Amino acid sequence: MAIRAVIFDLGGVLLEIDWERYREDQQSEFMSEDLRPYEQLNPRMLSLLKRLRPAYKLATICNSGSRAAMERKFHLSRLIDLMVFDDEEGVSKPDERIYLRTLERLGM
Repeated sequence: MAIRAVIFDLGGVLLEIDWERYREDQQSEFMSEDLRPYEQLNPRMLSLLKRLRPAYKLATICNSGSRAAMERKFHLSRLIDLMVFDDEEGVSKPDERIYLRTLERLGM
């Protein structure tokens, strides 16, 4: 069976996270989903996504966050075909159902 899709984790994989700044920001009452200076796209993963995109369906499964904020900040829809958020699904990693739903939505 040929590989036709690749599913990535978002935080800590596609996004690099400065955990020290993250902890500081969690204590701030002024942080919002759009203002997360501790997150940035991993440049090596960005390069990988661009190489994979023509040949594979690409998706992310995210434990938390805002779909709208991720799109505004990182324009992920230009890089991947599907973003799945576990809070929208009512099931989270590592439950296999979230992976099966993601593959189904990708048409696999």
